[in-house]
Amino acid sequence: MFFRALPLLIVALLSVAAVLQEDQKYSLQEKRELKTLDDISFTINNIQFIPSELDAYFTDQAFLKSSLFNLYTRLKLALGDSPSEDVTLGKDYWFFLGSPISKKYANLINYSSKTLKLSEPSNYLRIKSKLKSSLNSQGISYLYVIAPDKSSVYPEYLPDQYYHFNLSRQGLSSTISARFESELGLSFLNLKDVLIEGKANSSKPLYYLWDTHWNTRGASISEAAIAERLKLIVDRSDFNIEPLDFVINKKKSYTGDLAKFAGATHLSEEVLNANPNNYLAAKCVKGTFGNRSLACTRGVKAMRILLIRDSFSAALIPFMSQRYSDLFAVQEYPLNSRIEKLVKELQPDVVIEQVVEREFLYFSGVPRIPL
Repeated sequence: MFFRALPLLIVALLSVAAVLQEDQKYSLQEKRELKTLDDISFTINNIQFIPSELDAYFTDQAFLKSSLFNLYTRLKLALGDSPSEDVTLGKDYWFFLGSPISKKYANLINYSSKTLKLSEPSNYLRIKSKLKSSLNSQGISYLYVIAPDKSSVYPEYLPDQYYHFNLSRQGLSSTISARFESELGLSFLNLKDVLIEGKANSSKPLYYLWDTHWNTRGASISEAAIAERLKLIVDRSDFNIEPLDFVINKKKSYTGDLAKFAGATHLSEEVLNANPNNYLAAKCVKGTFGNRSLACTRGVKAMRILLIRDSFSAALIPFMSQRYSDLFAVQEYPLNSRIEKLVKELQPDVVIEQVVEREFLYFSGVPRIPL
């Protein structure tokens, strides 16, 4: 009789433990909000839903659930198997975004016996060429910048089975980039070659091992390359293009997005922070002119920048806010009409569009679905 009742006893004890422990509001492993007791309405009007809500609560707040999930993740990683379909485990413990079974990022790192077909980027290129012409007619310079995917800069850490697909994908990316460079001239900058050169001159990685993005080393090299290109575009001989300083925080406390995707929240890396010169440091405040908008100003006459960005520019902004008199940043992929509206409102000298390589290829016609 005791052994028959044992499963029910265990469930009861775990349920009591779940109630007694402090409710967790968010799961990093599952990347979602968790059900808490505060979320449940114990009223007569909600009485029919209370059993299902309690069931969801006990599932989310199960005793030791997070610890057991973490143990499962460690075991999967030890066996060389990724716990997430959106993360591929590379060599030497490098993580990459995407996998052959990923629904979102299959073509980022997929391998296939099929040949990658060249997409037709002309429509997207026409849009950007039109934007450049419009801005130039207003006396505003324009620069379109590609932030390379980690797999483009560090292909040697990809699993061997991705080798041929990655070569095809890089060839496709280079062909499309060449078309944009031919049309936009100096107003087009793919940072891939800059970062590969920087990688050769550095004993430390320029991208985080367990994150999609470049680290501050990579961002410093990229930001200096952007400044060097702007110097040519705006024809400013006095424009400083030297890389700006950064410091390394030895405390290993940064858990990258890929580690979180995989549920490997125990993994963390050294933190790299920009080190603003007090004379150059700009005051940055939250803007009111767009998604995640930011306004940085030093109040001096120099160069006003409008930065249309994605998440890769988060590491660029601490440097850019030191180099220019004013920096206005929005995290968007806007239409030309939206950019023109921002230009009218903010009156920049230069508009910079920063786009990650995978989105650049998608905008140019490469499908996201597996090949």
